[in-house]
Order: sequence, then structure tokens, then C-alpha cells
Amino acid sequence: MTLSPRYLPALLLIGCMTARAEDITELDYPREEELAGGTLRIHHPVIEVWEGFRTVEGWVPIEVRPAGSRDFLVGALRARASTRIDLERRLVRLSNQEVLEVRFSSTPVPPAARELAAQAVRNRPHTVLLDALLRSLAEDFEMPPQARTPAILGHAPPRIEVVDRPTRLMLIDKLPVAAPITGTGLEFVVNTDWQLFHEPRTGRWYVLNEGTWQTHTLLATGGWTTTTELPADFRNLALGDQWTAVRDALPARQPAREPPPFIVSLEPAELIVIDGAPRLEAAGHPALKYVANTERDLFEFEGRWYFLAAGRWFEGPALDGPWHPVSQLPGTFAAIPEDHPRAHVRAAVPGTIESLLAIMEATLPRRHAVGAQAAARLEVGYVGPPRFEPIAGTALERAVNSPNYVFRHNNFYYLCEGAAWFLAADPAGPWSPAHSVPAELYRIPATDPAYFVTFVAPAIEPDEDDGRAWFEYNSGYLGEYSTGVTVVHGTGWYYTPWLWHDPRGFPVYWSHPYTYGWHLTGPGPYSHRFYYHGGYWGARSITLASEPVGLSGPPDPSFQDPRLARRGHDYSTIDEQRQAAYGASLSADDDYYTDREGNVYRRQDDQWSRHTGSGWSTMEQLERQYGGSSRGSIGAVGAAPQQQQAYKQDPEDIARMQRYYESRRRSYNMYGHVYVGR
Repeated sequence: MTLSPRYLPALLLIGCMTARAEDITELDYPREEELAGGTLRIHHPVIEVWEGFRTVEGWVPIEVRPAGSRDFLVGALRARASTRIDLERRLVRLSNQEVLEVRFSSTPVPPAARELAAQAVRNRPHTVLLDALLRSLAEDFEMPPQARTPAILGHAPPRIEVVDRPTRLMLIDKLPVAAPITGTGLEFVVNTDWQLFHEPRTGRWYVLNEGTWQTHTLLATGGWTTTTELPADFRNLALGDQWTAVRDALPARQPAREPPPFIVSLEPAELIVIDGAPRLEAAGHPALKYVANTERDLFEFEGRWYFLAAGRWFEGPALDGPWHPVSQLPGTFAAIPEDHPRAHVRAAVPGTIESLLAIMEATLPRRHAVGAQAAARLEVGYVGPPRFEPIAGTALERAVNSPNYVFRHNNFYYLCEGAAWFLAADPAGPWSPAHSVPAELYRIPATDPAYFVTFVAPAIEPDEDDGRAWFEYNSGYLGEYSTGVTVVHGTGWYYTPWLWHDPRGFPVYWSHPYTYGWHLTGPGPYSHRFYYHGGYWGARSITLASEPVGLSGPPDPSFQDPRLARRGHDYSTIDEQRQAAYGASLSADDDYYTDREGNVYRRQDDQWSRHTGSGWSTMEQLERQYGGSSRGSIGAVGAAPQQQQAYKQDPEDIARMQRYYESRRRSYNMYGHVYVGR
């Protein structure tokens, strides 16, 4: 798989940089410097390799004019640098920069020219923009192995409801789990994000819908009616943030207008709200239309409907289904223009620049450190004695009666918390950072709710020796996974939640990561933390072995779980100020490029030229001059005369340069997070 550069100004290994605030370097290409030995002109680099996201390597087109010379010599240097990514701030630290090779198209090359070329890379650390690095990737950049290995994910469609008027969706995780409210005759449902109550005495349900109380005797059949009569027990709800919205809506009042109806679903579901009949408008191809009067990503193509949810495409013959996963999306979707109202779906269209960059971003590592003292304060809760059950296809066991992800292997216990691994000899701890973990942990299948932990690994930081343990994770830990061609949200598999009732009838409940409907969180007291419920603990009616860390928050800021802290957005764009700063550093006149052999090309007056020993020649001129039927190296250093005569330009070389040229000139709509569908 290849990746084309998409956005923003470039950087990489060169020393022709100017310092910005916060010690961030900024580039301006082409850059010309007057040095003691002559003039050095550096063009936009082309990154071809990013090994393990720790080392970048590529070609940099250069021009040098030694002191006393009249003309510039055109060439390229191959350089390498170590990288350290700060993905949250979208920065990269470059160090250990070195020149691997210098190549000129003219011969002979004066030693002074090589000395000038070597000064293009200065071995001092720089902090640079991640987006600039991504912008410098070669058109045929080879994806790292971890970005090319798709997981075995689920792609079965959820329940898809299409309506033509404002409607809301109430998701309940299977059957409602009702918890008694102490001091009242009411119960509230803990496995939904809505303020949903039940009165066992009458069998009636009550829900707070946009500030209006509605009631029904049947939960999932529709037909809810507005009421101004509530059980007196509502006035007895205890004080606390949990019931603020409820108390603000008391006493029940007749609304000025009826709230929108809602659909109750006891299974994963997606809701498409269309404002009336579908209004189809063009989407970049005469046969491809999108529904303009809905916020969802809904398209029509050749008589079939296509819907994007959680990064997955579903198709059906009609809006009421049946819906099926798309095995191969029509290539027409790649024709959606980049400035189209639905351009963001290009990130979910296989083969587009946006989808390949999304895969790249989803694979980029985040690194952080954990100290032993902080780890020792970790506490893990269990409902009763710890109970472990086997994980299919592995030699592992997982604690099933704990909200924490604890694993047993060879009589040792491993905890994944806050994107870090911890080790203990007892399931209750004490815990210490795990500098290594069993390889068996990375065999956990996607069908297991703990699959996301396979994207966390101990890391080695050679520049850090303060006794802390370093860990590395990527977007898989956050619920975003590469399929090999796009990035999707969630595994697509349903995981049964944990449910247990104490002798008094109070439930203990928590759920695992889920895929669909996660953007439709409701106003309830147990709103989603990222993409799973926080859980309910029986109003502290039972005694756990210790307070679950995942309930009230980690005991130390260093353990803030990024899955909990993540914003609930499909994607986010960089701010305008940042875009403006990036745009100012990119020159539209820098049309120098290199191929994988270090040959330098230039685009001028809509034509491509290649620099040879005799200067710039267009492709047609080279064909006429040298003839022949084989690809040759024209004027390369050390080439024998007979080797320089045959020339046949590979059309793919020019197509590659053209794609790179178009990518470099595109607008700067870099996604701060990969798009995974709404």
C-alpha cells in the first residue's frame, strides 16, 4: 500500500530553518543560504521511509554554487533523522540527523560543491510540525507493517432507522437494568444515557425528553405522551449532581411545543433523520448523489443507497433496507470533490489520499512514562473474589468481575490502565510498571472486549534514564482501527455487559466498548466516557475489594486514561490560526522533486523536466535525444558514455510526480483526528 502526501508545508531533515515560538522550527521552500563556501539552495524534501516511526529517511533536492562559480549545480542528498512524536501536540522532535549520500547530475563535481551540500543537514535537534512531516511523504511512501495489518473486525450492520422528521434515539444496552433509588419507590435505568425512570407499583415508565416529561406503560413500542403528573417520589430525589437535570425539570410542566419523538432500541442502532423527502444533489459524478437535507452521510448511486456509520459503508435497495455491509465501494466515491459538503467521507473511501493518511495517523505512536510510586497507588476493584475466565485462542485469563482489565498468565497478573501495563503477583496488587509483558497478550482477538489493550506496549526510550517505565500506544487503544484500506471506529463486535445484583436488588453493571450510536449520547447521569458506559455500582450498596479506578477517575493524573479523556467528535480540524501559520511557510514556486534514485525533476509551464549532465530537458527532448527502449540513467555520476545513451522514461515516474505535485498544492484541511464517520 502506498501513501500520498496530503497537507501542509514541509519539513524534514534540513538545517535551513528559522526558530518559532515554543522552539518549533518552520520552513520556507525553496530556501537559499549564503555560506562561507558559496550559495546553498534547498528544496522540498521527499520522505520515503519512516521505519518504526522512529527514523525518517529520504531525498532532498538541492542546488549549490561554490564561491567563484557562476552556475548552480543541481543534485540531491539522501538524509536520515531520528524522530520522536508528540501526537497530542502534533509535534515531532528530530535528532541524529546525517547525510547518507550526495548525488549530482553533472560531472565532474568539485569538492567544494559536496562540502556545501553536506551543510544542508545540521546535526542539532529540532522540534517540527507533525503535519509538515506528513506533508513531506513521498507519493509512493510505503506504509509501515503495523499500518498494513488489518484486524478481524465485525462489519454486520446495526439497526438502521430512517425518519423524515426530527427524532431522537434512545439506546439501551439489551434489556433495561433498573436500580432502586433509596428513599423512593422509583427505579432508574443505568444502561442508557437518558433520564429514564420506572415506577414498579404502576408499571409506568417516565423519561425526560428535552426538558419535558413523557410517560408510557410500554418501553420500546413508541407512543410516549407528555405528562404534567409525576409520582411524588420525584421530589424526594437526593441532592447531588446526578439529579440536577431532573430537579430543574420539576414540577412537570406543559411545554410550549412538544419535544421530538424518540425511538427506543435495545440493540446497536444508527438513526438517519431526513428533513422531509430526500433531496438529492450532485456529489462530484453525474451518477453519484448525496442527501443534502440530512446531517448523516447518505448517498444514492445507480439505484442503491449508501450509508456511512462508524467508518463502515452499508448499502441497501431502499431506505428501509435491508442494509448490508459494502464489500467493495464503487470507485465513483473517490470523485467526491475536496471542497464538497461531504468531502470528509473521502477518508472512508479506499484508495484516496485521505483514507491512506487516516491509516497512517491511526498508526502513529503516542508515548508516555509511569513511575513506580504512582503505580503503587493503583487500586483494582472486584465484585466478590476475583474470577478469571479464559480468552478464546490464547493462554490468557481475564478478570470478568472487575471493571478493570486484569489478565492472568503463568500465575502473574497484568493490568492495562491508562495506556500502560502493570505487573503484580496478586490480583489485588500491589502493582508496579511492567517493563515487558507476555507476547500472549497481543493474541487477544477483536471478538474479546479487551482487544484494545493489544495496542499498548512497553517502549524503550534510550534518551530517558530516570527509572520510569515508558509505554507506547496508538489509536487502536482509542477504538479506531485500520482495516488495511480505511480506518473504522469500534471493532464492530457486540460485548455482553457485566451485570450482578446484590441481595437487596441493587445492580452492579458496566459495559464494554461498543461501535454504533456512540455519537448520540443522551443527557443521563451516566453519560458515555468515550464510547462505553462508566458503570453503576449499586449506590455503594456492596463492598468491593477496592474502589474501581475506572469509576471515579484514576488516583493520579499520570494515569488519566486517554480513552476517557477523548472528545466525542467524529473528527476535528486544526484551528484557523494554525492553518494560516502553516500556509505562510509553503512556497507555491517550489516545484523540485526527486525519484527514488535521487534524480531531480522540475515542473515548469505545465511540463516536466529532468536535470541531466547538460541541464534541464523535457521528457520529449530526452526521448528524441537518446532514443532507445530502456530506462537509462542520463548523466549520472560515474555512468559510462554507453550507459547514458539509451533512455525510455517510465510514464509512471511522471504520473507519480504529477500526483505529488497536486498533493503539495492542495489546501490545508489536515484532520486533527482521523475521520471515522458520523
